[in-house]
Amino acid sequence: MIQIEEVVSDYNDYIHRIPAGCSQIVRFINENRISEALEMVVDFSEGITWLTSARSYLEAEGITLDWKENQVTDFLNEINSGLEVGDFVIVSDIFEYEIIPFFKGIKNIASN
Repeated sequence: MIQIEEVVSDYNDYIHRIPAGCSQIVRFINENRISEALEMVVDFSEGITWLTSARSYLEAEGITLDWKENQVTDFLNEINSGLEVGDFVIVSDIFEYEIIPFFKGIKNIASN
């Protein structure tokens, strides 16, 4: 059985690491290391899937989080739109100017 303390710890750790990972994606795009950036975008998307699951679990346990899931979905949609047309400048800008500030603003949570 999953312990809430473990989910809280993993959640806080992941939230804390997202901005650095996003900065790495931006750097790879700026250095034209597109395949490496794309691998990290996939990792980011998978991480967001986990984060969404963790959010559902935590909220079911009575823990309120200070971010809206639809905002993260909007980010993923914007990234996908940029990737579909091969516009890596837009993708980089989304990470740098939208996603990084968003996740830097999320506070750690404590288990009940």
